Amino acid sequence: MENLGVYSEVGKLRKVLVCRPGLAHERLTPFNCKEFLFDDALWVDQAIKDHQMLINLMKSYSVEVLDLHDLLEDLFLDKIHRKFFLEKKLSPLVFLDAYDELLAYFMEMNTKLFVKHMIGGLLKKEIEVNFGKAYDQLMSDNDFLINPLPNTLFIRDQSAWIGKSVLVSSMHYNARREETLLFEMVYQYHKDFSLLEKQLLLADKSHNRGYSIEGGDILVASRDLILIGVGERTKYAAVYNLAKHLFKFEKIKKIITVEIPKERSSMHLDTVFTFCDRDVVNYYPEVYREFKMKSLVPSLNKEGEIDVIEERVDLVTLLEENLGIKKIRVIETGGDYFSRQREQWDDANNVLCLEPGLVLGYDRNKNTLDNLKNQGIRVEVFPSAELGRGRGGARCMTCPILRDAI
Repeated sequence: MENLGVYSEVGKLRKVLVCRPGLAHERLTPFNCKEFLFDDALWVDQAIKDHQMLINLMKSYSVEVLDLHDLLEDLFLDKIHRKFFLEKKLSPLVFLDAYDELLAYFMEMNTKLFVKHMIGGLLKKEIEVNFGKAYDQLMSDNDFLINPLPNTLFIRDQSAWIGKSVLVSSMHYNARREETLLFEMVYQYHKDFSLLEKQLLLADKSHNRGYSIEGGDILVASRDLILIGVGERTKYAAVYNLAKHLFKFEKIKKIITVEIPKERSSMHLDTVFTFCDRDVVNYYPEVYREFKMKSLVPSLNKEGEIDVIEERVDLVTLLEENLGIKKIRVIETGGDYFSRQREQWDDANNVLCLEPGLVLGYDRNKNTLDNLKNQGIRVEVFPSAELGRGRGGARCMTCPILRDAI
C-alpha cells in the first residue's frame, strides 16, 4: 500500500475504512440498545444492504474501500498478533480461573469466527470453557463474556488521519472504549500499515474522561488548518496534547477549537457542520449560532509552547480569513423550524465529500438535499431508516485514510 495521508475535507477521496453491520447489531434489543448508544434495534439484514449501497457508491467514484473485518482477519491469522491482542483484551481478574483455558480456546478458533466475536460479542453459552461451578451459577447463558461493539459501524470516531499522523482515539463512553484496541492493532501490525511512513498517536489510555477525543470532532480544513469540536466527546486537554504533536510533526499553522453543546444531537462537530466544496459548508443554524471559537497556534516566544487566541468572529469568517477564500457559501439544514430539527437529528449535516462539490448523504433529508442541489452541489443518496438508529451519517460511517489536498 502506498503512503497514506489526509490533507483536506473535500479533496479527492482515494481510500477509506468502513465496518459493515453484523453480529454486534443482532445483539441489540429494545432493552439494551441505549446501553450501547443506539436509539433502537436495527433490522440488520436491511442495514447490511443499505451499508453496501454506501460502499458501492464510493466505489463508483473510484474510492478504494477497506473493511475492518477483513483487515482483522488478515492480522489475526498470525498467532503472535492474536496472542498479543488477547493478552490485552482478556483480564484474569474478569475470567478468574478460566483465563488460561479461555486464551487457549481463542487461539485455536477459526479466524473469521474469531473476528466476528471480537466485534460482535460473545455469550457464555457460545463457548465450551469450564468457568467453575460458582461462576456458572452467577452467569446466565445469555450474559456477555465479551461485549458487542456495534459502534464500530461509525468508524470515523476511533481514529483520525491528519496529514501522515493517525490518532487512535480515547473514547468518552464505556460502551466504546474497547473499540480502540482493534485500531491500535491494525495500524501497528497489519502488513498494509505497519511499514508506512506515519506518526501513530495513541490518545490518553487512562480512560480519564478529561482526556477523551474522538474523530468525529476533527475536520481537516487544509494542510495548515484543523478544526476540532469540543463538547460531549472531546475535551480541551486532549486537544492540547494533539496540538503539540501536529505543530511539530505536521507543521500545522493553526487549530480552531469549536465549543459545541454537550448534547446527543450534537455529539460531534461533524453532526452539525461539514464541508461540501472548497468554498461551501453545510451547517445547522440553531447550533452554529452557539459556536465559540478559540485558536491554538505555535508560540512566537517559546519553541514548543502554544498560544491561545479568543476569537471574536464567527467560524465561517475565520475560515475565509485562514483559507484565503473571499466568500464561503453557507448551506443550512433545510425546511422550517421543525423540519430542521428532524433533519439535523437524522444526520442531514453529516455528509461525506468524495471530491469538490460531490457529497454522499441520507435519502430522508429531502429539504437539506434540495438546498445542496440548489447551490450546485452534486448529491448521491443511500437509505437511512436502519443505519441512522445509532445517530450517524455518511461521514460517521467512513474513515478516510488517503485524501488529496486542495
